[in-house]
Amino acid sequence: YSEFSAILLGEMCTCSLCKTLLKDPVSIPCGHSYCRQCIQGYWDRPVDAGSYPCPQCGKISDRLPILYPSTFLDQLLQKLQTPLLSSALHGHDCSRPGDVACDFCTGRKLKAVKQCLTCIVSYCEKHVWQHYTVPAMQCHRLVEVTGRLEFRLCQQHNRALEVFCKTDQTLICTLCAIQEHRSHDIVVAKTEQELKQVR
Repeated sequence: YSEFSAILLGEMCTCSLCKTLLKDPVSIPCGHSYCRQCIQGYWDRPVDAGSYPCPQCGKISDRLPILYPSTFLDQLLQKLQTPLLSSALHGHDCSRPGDVACDFCTGRKLKAVKQCLTCIVSYCEKHVWQHYTVPAMQCHRLVEVTGRLEFRLCQQHNRALEVFCKTDQTLICTLCAIQEHRSHDIVVAKTEQELKQVR
């Protein structure tokens, strides 16, 4: 599996109640799946007596729904217990100091693997894929994650620092190049080495 598919499969096999891989997975009538113990515990304390909602879609049953064992998910989980899946699920969250979080993740923030100097956004493996598949985004400037994105923005114009002024030995934005650095020796900053000089 690729890292992206492992993350995607991991999300599909995660219980939305306990936020971990499904244990003894069961499906309820609306089609959503949960750990048997999680959904039973959720329905043990209903908000309205005789009302059993799905935690995800909110579809309500007026009597305790039958829990159907999810044989397919159970078999899939057994086959996916690989180091790659474990790494994708647990190794890319932002738990270490200095990690840059994905700006698109909600809930548990995954570690960013790319930053877009066009969007001014940091992306994890799961959310960056559109930059490779959507034609309008394929011309965006993706760079490796080397620090917080604000350090790659011009403080004056809030634009990406993607031009290198050889005269002042500093990274600047395109507006700075046209205004304050117009008579200087400037080049487009193409290498990571040039981008690193800003920090």
